[in-house]
Amino acid sequence: MASEDLAVKRTAVKLLSTACKGLLAEDAPLAAALVAALTSPSDALFVYNYGVAEEEFRRLPRETTDTLMSQCQSRIAESQGDILAEFRGLRAGTAAPTAPAAKPAPAAKPAPKRVPTKRKTGVEW
Repeated sequence: MASEDLAVKRTAVKLLSTACKGLLAEDAPLAAALVAALTSPSDALFVYNYGVAEEEFRRLPRETTDTLMSQCQSRIAESQGDILAEFRGLRAGTAAPTAPAAKPAPAAKPAPKRVPTKRKTGVEW
């Protein structure tokens, strides 16, 4: 999974977890799945817990999901700069180490242009 994708998902989990406070009980399945995702020690476990949180989110009543999304949107609108900085930090922290720079591969020679040949018909044979 790409580091940008993980960073976006981690940011979404943090936003949704914040939105759940006061709306859902701490032991509600979605809240518990979000906490598990936030505290996941590895990317693989985070991805698993993220999937569990998605399933729990789908089980919520429509009114609750609408309220959660509204609260997330308000939080994003209020603190875009903070969220972007956090996202950049997450992306930088999860990026794979870069390998030493290698010499660029020589440019491939373009294929010779093929001149269309005139089709021969039975009369021209």
